[in-house]
Amino acid sequence: MDIAKGIGIILVILGHVGFKKGTFLFNIIQCFHMPLFFIISGYFFKYRKMKDCLKNNIKRLIIPYIITSIAVIFYKVIRLAIKGNFSGALKTAKTWILAALYGSGNFQPFGIQIIGAIWFLLALAFAIFFMNLIFNKKYRFIYVIIIAYIGYKTSKYIWLPWSVQGGMFALLFLYVGVLAKKYDIFERIKKLHNIYIYILCNINSNRSLCSI
Repeated sequence: MDIAKGIGIILVILGHVGFKKGTFLFNIIQCFHMPLFFIISGYFFKYRKMKDCLKNNIKRLIIPYIITSIAVIFYKVIRLAIKGNFSGALKTAKTWILAALYGSGNFQPFGIQIIGAIWFLLALAFAIFFMNLIFNKKYRFIYVIIIAYIGYKTSKYIWLPWSVQGGMFALLFLYVGVLAKKYDIFERIKKLHNIYIYILCNINSNRSLCSI
């Protein structure tokens, strides 16, 4: 899981600064790198009392979002202030404070600046909140589908603040992670991999392969 997270982080960096939008590699990265993070988060999801869930979200996701937002604003303002562009620094401060308060990572509703990659923290907080809310519900997969659909459909008309709809749709991927944990999918894949290697070893009598 740590290796998967590391790969995901590298892909996020490459997706933002490594490749131009619309290129083949950019589209490949964009199609799975964020779902990967949500699936991993779902794998480690733990049901909590709602009060504890909110506290955990604030501590692990909302506070890091606030701290990172302040750091981004500080960096952009100081960079302009050092150059003597104080009017530009003031304008930039207003722009990015509003961006941080709205928390949009994909669209620019009402012309508001997107906050960037840290929208993920807000979306994950909402996805975890919704999962915790429906976790003990009967037929919870139906709730997952309904919430994800509402998030997707409403985003066609208006983009709500704090990446709420992103979190609603991400609930699908979070649920995939929850199911992967429940049915021990990764351990089964590991066993299949070991069986595959064992068969290859016996077919090819390749001792170097068997030592892996």
